[in-house]
Amino acid sequence: MTIFLSLAIHIVCLSSDPDILFLCLGEHMRVAFLTFEFPPTHGGGLSTYMTHTLKMLRTKGDQAFVLVIDNSVQKQKIEKFEGHDIIRINVNAHPICKTMGYWAAASYVIAEALAEAIPVFGMPDVVESCDGFGLAYYTLQRKHTLEKPFLDLKVIVTAHTPCSLIDKWTGKSWYVLPRYWTRESEMFCLKAADMVLAPSQFIIDQLRTDFDCTDVQFKLVHNPYQSSGCKAENGLKNIESSKAPYYVFGSRIAMWKGALDIVNAFDRYWSNGGVAQLKMFGSDTTDAPDNGSLKEFIIRKYQKHVEAGRLHLLGLASPEELARQKRSALALLHPSHKENFPYTVIEHMAEGGLVIASENGGQAELIEHGKSGYLFPAKNIEAIVECLHQCDSMNEAKREEIGKAAKSVVEEKCGYDGVYASRQLALNEINPVRERFPFIRGNEKVFSICNAINSPRLSVVIPYFQLPDFITETVDSALASTLKDIEVIIVDDGSADTRSPEVLAVLEARSQVRVLRQENAGVAAARNFGVANARANYVALLDADDLVMPTYYERCVALLDLYDNVGFVGSWNDDFDEQGTIRHWPTFNPEPPMQLIFNTTNCQGLVTRKEAYNIGGGHDSGLKMFLDDWEAVISMLANGVRGIMIPAPLFRYRIRQGSIFRSKADQWLINYEYIISKHKKFYLEYAEEIICFLNANGPNLNYHNPTWPSSSASASMTTDEFSRGRLAKLLRGYYVFQRDTNVGRKIRRALNVFSPLLDWAVSYAYKIRRKRSL
Repeated sequence: MTIFLSLAIHIVCLSSDPDILFLCLGEHMRVAFLTFEFPPTHGGGLSTYMTHTLKMLRTKGDQAFVLVIDNSVQKQKIEKFEGHDIIRINVNAHPICKTMGYWAAASYVIAEALAEAIPVFGMPDVVESCDGFGLAYYTLQRKHTLEKPFLDLKVIVTAHTPCSLIDKWTGKSWYVLPRYWTRESEMFCLKAADMVLAPSQFIIDQLRTDFDCTDVQFKLVHNPYQSSGCKAENGLKNIESSKAPYYVFGSRIAMWKGALDIVNAFDRYWSNGGVAQLKMFGSDTTDAPDNGSLKEFIIRKYQKHVEAGRLHLLGLASPEELARQKRSALALLHPSHKENFPYTVIEHMAEGGLVIASENGGQAELIEHGKSGYLFPAKNIEAIVECLHQCDSMNEAKREEIGKAAKSVVEEKCGYDGVYASRQLALNEINPVRERFPFIRGNEKVFSICNAINSPRLSVVIPYFQLPDFITETVDSALASTLKDIEVIIVDDGSADTRSPEVLAVLEARSQVRVLRQENAGVAAARNFGVANARANYVALLDADDLVMPTYYERCVALLDLYDNVGFVGSWNDDFDEQGTIRHWPTFNPEPPMQLIFNTTNCQGLVTRKEAYNIGGGHDSGLKMFLDDWEAVISMLANGVRGIMIPAPLFRYRIRQGSIFRSKADQWLINYEYIISKHKKFYLEYAEEIICFLNANGPNLNYHNPTWPSSSASASMTTDEFSRGRLAKLLRGYYVFQRDTNVGRKIRRALNVFSPLLDWAVSYAYKIRRKRSL
């Protein structure tokens, strides 16, 4: 069929809707996809979705490029699929893996790859990401922190089923790091996306309940599927032949997939005279009632059926073999306790096959009981047995009738034409303009945006106490900002050394610098005094030995100008010493309750609305120069003031011997107790989650980056019982050596030189192993 004939059909069928007509007559779209599954690397539901979506786009003349994680390639590989560009990316080859856990790093790498791909493949009309593992987290965080080219992107997320939702269904705790962060990043992606496409009403209802997504713009768009033209063989022929009839279970051997339910049902079915066999295909899991292998548990419990040749646990099968087995089966069994919109059901129904499935999932939106398949309440053994007996007794005419109905339903709901039209209608409603930042949870105070010209735009407050070797460099870095309308306020906290008066006098001679003086009262009091005397509506905190990158203040001020629900802005840290950069420390939007347990911001260098700073009560001098900056963030949060972190190392934090953190670490526990006592009401709001989090990960000295697991080694160093042990002392000594000494840091840097060679060796070994396995 020619393009013109296809267009004419669209016009005739859809001309009653002007929006659809506009889309049909408009230019072809360019779509970018972010995914961690793609054929032939994977054969799961997401991979199947990508296959059919790209085929669908090709039939409509749209062009796509796909960024897919594939750690079997060296660094990056570009190939073609259905006329589209596929860019395979090795996450492990990127140095960010030394900074963050794997899935957070994957999100960062995929965002970097997107930024690099746009000049090559063109600006996409829309970017679509799968929801799993928060893959679009850094794409969306960089979009909402106004970074080019992300700022101009329309980003949608497709709800295939968040991994943390599956964790809940499989009985795993949400609170274990980094699993907790996976949930946080997935929730952010759903709330920060311009739109969420969902293939079933079931998954929409689940996300609104379990992820508090009541304010998310969902659009119901079924997964696309076009039948290959194969037809399921009539299962009744098996009964008439010499071969024994059988049913097929084709999913993971897992409790939440209903694997044990179906075997329990067949045990009753066989005892009631049922003759059909059960063939179970799929990978094993360790979620049996005894916490071991479910496959082995089933074999032990139902050994008599295995020996009698009625029960077959056949493991993984190729897609072709599984399809062949399904076509000759009486029915496909899909007893999942909860499911989104399973392709295995769609595929079988599209071929005219019979499906017996649970009601708890998107499959129930395809199947009408007794007409296009059979449904039963999840976990209901008696109902499953009844469906089996009905299927056994079904005549050929009835089976043919159900098969035709099933095929018709899939064509209507999943056919390329209908899905594409629904998808385009949804995309046409996207409004990417946001005046408020998409936080995950908690109260949000809304501020009045001041559009009046205010001079200066920003006041940089620097508390100072006897650091003459660093203060000039610090002031220079602030005044080198791309935001020019700045005043610098140095608060001399009673310095008594001989060099400070001279150094401060030179700085005070600069037109943009003021020096205020007070008797020694501590860093918190110095910060509060400086803020009180600031002339700008926005204030930035900057310690006298730290530095900022030139664009830091301009980017922070732009965000405060835009979002009326944001009270302060920060960024990643570039931790450095006299030798240069030691590491990048990623920071994260301070969301409760995580921010109440450990600090996720560069709180000593935030850019804050002066009003927000005062609402929080400023910095608490009672903390004796230790954790006052973290407590100030908690205090703002407790009063509804929210903040965001720019995911780039724009703040430079100096690591030096003799700093407060290095020399008075024992004060940490005492001051944290003080913080909890001061904000008891706020902590009680999240008491349940905090207790669960601490129970899962240990004391909060064990972690500082939520994308990594908590450190059991660090935990052993903080308890008196183990601190006396020889091994613990050795571990603690090594930890302090590599963290705090110049020699230790030089050794660590030297080892980093060889890490690319090691990464290459591991990648090459993996590639050889993969070739041999093929």
